Amino acid sequence: MPVDEHPRSPRAARHAAHKIQSLHRALRVVNEATGLDDPSALAALEVVLSGIVRRLTPAEGRQLLAQLPLELRESLRDVSPGPESGLTRGTIEAELARRLALDPEVAAELAPKVGIAVRHLVSEGEMSDVLAQLPDDLKSMLPDEVLHQNP
Repeated sequence: MPVDEHPRSPRAARHAAHKIQSLHRALRVVNEATGLDDPSALAALEVVLSGIVRRLTPAEGRQLLAQLPLELRESLRDVSPGPESGLTRGTIEAELARRLALDPEVAAELAPKVGIAVRHLVSEGEMSDVLAQLPDDLKSMLPDEVLHQNP
């Protein structure tokens, strides 16, 4: 193992810190949009992203995931490539309700809030490519709204 890849090397420490900061930043964005705590924010993000990826072509799904923090990509690596035409916003909302133990109405209100966070985690160009492949019901789950973050 090269010295700079050793688990205790400065490079490895910087890489590990970057991974934590990247995931922490993503969870902060979801928290700002939804008010969820970190474990719930991560679960909600996984549900929404999993549903979106399953509706995209495999190549577009990989491009979307490539813009996310490594730990989040790893948690989504087993998502079946799409496009899965039967998957709807209702499917994603039902999974949110199940995973977070929410009433269906609360999950329906939460989904677009998570979608706002997703839009803030990926580039504008990538989001345009994603939206071009989604049906209207899923596009409505990704509103283009400003997220006001606390410093």
